This record gives sequence, C-alpha cells and structure tokens, in this order.
Amino acid sequence: MTTSPDERAGTDVSVETTLLRRIHPTFVVSDGAGGLKLSRQAFQDLREPDGTEAMSVYVEERLLELGAEAAVVLVGFPEHGMAALPSSAIRACGLGVVWAPTDDGVRGQAHANVFGNKTKPVQRALVAASTMRVWPQGA
Repeated sequence: MTTSPDERAGTDVSVETTLLRRIHPTFVVSDGAGGLKLSRQAFQDLREPDGTEAMSVYVEERLLELGAEAAVVLVGFPEHGMAALPSSAIRACGLGVVWAPTDDGVRGQAHANVFGNKTKPVQRALVAASTMRVWPQGA
C-alpha cells in the first residue's frame, strides 16, 4: 500500500535514494580551467513559507514511482539546471532528509527537505558528491 503524501510529511527519507536539486544559474561558476562547476552556494538553506530554513530537494525514485520523469523538477523554471546527489552523501555530512510534500502536483509529492548545519566544508562536500544532470541556461 502506498503512503499518502500527508502521512509521509516530516518522516525520514530512510532509503538510499537520489536527490534532485534545482540549480539557479548564479550558482554555477568557472572551474578555473575553462569549464564550469557548481558553487557551494547551490547547497544552502532557503527560508520556507513556515519560517524554517531548509534545503529543498526532490526524491527521484518517488517521482519515478509516480510515473514522472526527473525533468518535472524543472517545469516552470526554464533557466534552472538540475543536480543529482545520493542521500548517502547528505547523511555522510551529518545532515538529514525528511519528506516535505507540497501541493505542487506530482513534483510536490516527491519533495523533501535537507536539514542540518550546512557549513562551507559541508557545502563543498555536497558539490563534490553531486552530478549535474542539466546545466542552467546561460551558465
């Protein structure tokens, strides 16, 4: 039996999974060798509507379970890119991941928040663990 989004809210994303993070073009910088790389700022907290601070992600396996492709994360955000990182990298940095479904259709049912202190070294570790799936437009 599938758990409803409301039943998941606030519970740990306990399985090993791939997390997808939308990347704004300003979070892509030169790598010093003529290429591009993610800035550590791509992995910082944003203030949620309820006042909490968290880093928003989408659980790829949940999207697939719901019959959606990972590209749904970018619908309505044409200038953004998308990075993928394993949840094990999040946990290795001492961070946690909890379900935080929103009313944003299928995409919202796969939404989760990463919580914990994202120091500069933690942000750098997340950059190292991530893979760019789609580079932002204009980057």
